Parts: sequence; structure tokens; C-alpha cells
Amino acid sequence: MRQLYLKSMVTISVAFMSALDAIASTIKVDDFRNTNGASGKDITNVMQKQTATLQTTMELIFMVCTVGGVVMAAICMFVLWKASKDPDREKPMSAVVGFFVGGGLTIIGLMVGLFANTLAV
Repeated sequence: MRQLYLKSMVTISVAFMSALDAIASTIKVDDFRNTNGASGKDITNVMQKQTATLQTTMELIFMVCTVGGVVMAAICMFVLWKASKDPDREKPMSAVVGFFVGGGLTIIGLMVGLFANTLAV
């Protein structure tokens, strides 16, 4: 049974390599005059597309930071409120630090916008 499996795998491999050789022999590497390679795009088109993609990615990161910061600050405010009701149960220091970190995350988009528009970075 193992011999049959090995022979069939060798047969399939040889057939596949023959098909690839037939396809590769029809392509001429030195003559691309009448082709539509890369749809007529040049490096300028590629860079414009990359710039738009990076801009969208940065906007998404700023939105995620802002929403995450607001959520973190709200949770920390709730923890501070809970700690004020029962001071023996929970220390409020982690909530205070979390509140400042949430505020910092929330302000990232604003600060980057101010730097970009003011300093023209």
C-alpha cells in the first residue's frame, strides 16, 4: 500500500512539474512591449495608495486610543466612587493612576492634531 502511495505522489509531482514547464516556456522575459503588466501602475500610484492606507490606519489608531481612554477613565471613576463608599475594602491609588492613563489616551488624538497643524510636522 505504501509503494502505491509513493508511486502516485511521484506521478503527480512529475505531472505538475511538466505543466509548470509548459507554462513557463510560453512566457518571454525579455519582451513586455504589448503587455498590461501591473495595469499600467507606476511607483507614484503605489505610494499614493500607501499614503492613504497609512492615513486611515493612523486615524483608526487615534479613534481606538480615544475610545479606550474614555472607557478606562469611566471605569476608574467608578472604582474611585466605590472606594469612597468603602475605604477599608479597596485602595484608590490604582484607580487614580488608571484615570490619568485614560486621560492621556484620550488626549493623544488632540495632541497629535495640534502638533501637526501648529508645528507642521
